[in-house]
Amino acid sequence: MTNYFVNSLQETTAANVNGQNLTGTDNLYVSATGDIVVLGTGAVAGINLDGNSTDNTVTIAGQVYCANGDGIDSRSTDLNLTLTGSVVAGEDGIYASGESQILIGSQGVLSAAGYGIIVDYGAGDSTIAVDGAILAADDSGIELNAPTAITVNAGGVISGHYTGATFYGGSADSSLYNGGTITGVYFSSNAVFIDDANILIDNAGTMSSQSAAIDITAAGTLIQNSGTITGQNGTAIEMDAGANGTKIDNSGTILGTIADSGASGPLQLTNSGTIHASSVALTTTTYDDTVSNSGTIHGSLVMGSGSDTISNDGKIVGSISFDGTDDTLANSGSITGGVSLGDGDTLTNTNGTIAGGITGDGGFHIINSGTITGGLSDS
Repeated sequence: MTNYFVNSLQETTAANVNGQNLTGTDNLYVSATGDIVVLGTGAVAGINLDGNSTDNTVTIAGQVYCANGDGIDSRSTDLNLTLTGSVVAGEDGIYASGESQILIGSQGVLSAAGYGIIVDYGAGDSTIAVDGAILAADDSGIELNAPTAITVNAGGVISGHYTGATFYGGSADSSLYNGGTITGVYFSSNAVFIDDANILIDNAGTMSSQSAAIDITAAGTLIQNSGTITGQNGTAIEMDAGANGTKIDNSGTILGTIADSGASGPLQLTNSGTIHASSVALTTTTYDDTVSNSGTIHGSLVMGSGSDTISNDGKIVGSISFDGTDDTLANSGSITGGVSLGDGDTLTNTNGTIAGGITGDGGFHIINSGTITGGLSDS
């Protein structure tokens, strides 16, 4: 084991030469006055930990700059990395193929032309904590291919060109807690993209993107939101093919539509906060979806052909339409738009208010002890 200390400028200009190599149980400390600068081309990295590395500690209080390669290329099976200075990379910021614990301190900045951090296959049980900033100019802020727990604390920032954080194959059972800011900046970007099963998203901060803030193509996603989720194109959360059993528990603010764009299973939505869309707040397709609202929903609910259930003791500023059979609407709050029912549907209005009237295709049931205005039209 060798402990390396960098307290001044350490510069390399030759091709295929790394700034600092580590192997075995080597450790590295780059002080606040230390700089590792790599200007060469070819297979280069600011810091390279080879495949024999394990139980390594790397602390960067100064700067690591690699003009044409990764800032840190780690094949270590056990890396503990703390960044309170800066890493600037011409390709990816940090590549980790083994179990890693990564901390971006409150003064730490990781800036990369490609990905910010890649946690690759085999790097299970890794952690990433962000108190500072991860800035990815041309790809994801964080890409996961292995189970990883991400924590973005207050003041922490992840900004990615395409996505802030991506959960790809191999990342099942990962989690993301956000108390800071996660953004996708490209016109078709996402703050979070989920493509593996059983991902937990716990947002108490801000998530926003040019496209859907959260895009889901896998089963078992749980979203708990007490912060703000914004889709700047009008869609806040999108469930595509592969999304199955998605659960959304919102006590914060969702700005944009929650859209089923061909999901492979049902949605369970619980809202005690605010969902605000310019027109349609929720769309579903063919499955038996469940909505429970005790908060406020601005926008219409357009339910698909499944046997859906809506329970409202809050406020829905918009209409509700059912397209299937045997749907159920239980209202003890207020609905300011109309309700469209289908064959076998049941509406129970208990001390609630429906201001837009009832329309339907016949064969529905209404149990009313509240107030319904706007008339009844049975076609």
